Amino acid sequence: MAASGTARRRWGLGRVFGRVLGILGILLAVGVAATGARMLVGLATLAETRDHQSFGFTGGRLVVDADGSSLRISPGTPNTVEVDRSVHHDLQVPRLTERLDGNRLLLRAKCPNFVVVRCDGNYQLRVPPSVDLQVINNGGAVQVSGMLGAVDIRSDDSITLDGGRGTVLLRSVDGPIRASGLRATEVRARTGDGRISLQLAVPPRLVSARSDDADVLVVVPSGPQLYHVDASSTDGTTSNRLRTDPASSLRITATSGSGDVTLRTSG
Repeated sequence: MAASGTARRRWGLGRVFGRVLGILGILLAVGVAATGARMLVGLATLAETRDHQSFGFTGGRLVVDADGSSLRISPGTPNTVEVDRSVHHDLQVPRLTERLDGNRLLLRAKCPNFVVVRCDGNYQLRVPPSVDLQVINNGGAVQVSGMLGAVDIRSDDSITLDGGRGTVLLRSVDGPIRASGLRATEVRARTGDGRISLQLAVPPRLVSARSDDADVLVVVPSGPQLYHVDASSTDGTTSNRLRTDPASSLRITATSGSGDVTLRTSG
């Protein structure tokens, strides 16, 4: 009798376990079906929305504060900041913020926590060409061209710059840095994981370039200038083709953790 009771209990537990597995299977199937349905709705509702805004601006320094959207900035007309925005989204539309508070232009395209297919924003800005420009973009690429003032860019992604005078500061957490046509006397570039390429159109007073994990290239114009050079790489090669003088007031420092470091003239 004891053996028979044990068998019945095992049989009962088996039935319960089977029912639980069946319920879990049904729930999983429903979840997969719901996700598939959301994907189909997301694909069916994919859209692009565009907008344009203009802001009056008379300051000498402009701060562009973005969060996750890609930015492209070029010269416009004096006393005006123009914003062209395009947003790609599905059924869930991002929450948009675009306003100028003093000298700070705030740009936000905040996507929902759960994105079905796609949600991203892209901004094209035209700003007064002579302003000193600071750009902060957490999570998006930055492209700047044609500016006549100082440039300060911080991004989690790639940075591309054409132009810039006075002081140029470029900092990326995890992307390459490419700068050309630099007419700045002081250039500082730093990235955690990306290649750095700096091409200067005038002899610089100070250049500092550091990549933790990729190549570094610094190109200066041909001429009689002598430079105090400090170039090194932990796990890569170093090539310096510049004329050097340890006592020179023109200083170039270029370092890499695991990439090659190259210094040369444009000629």
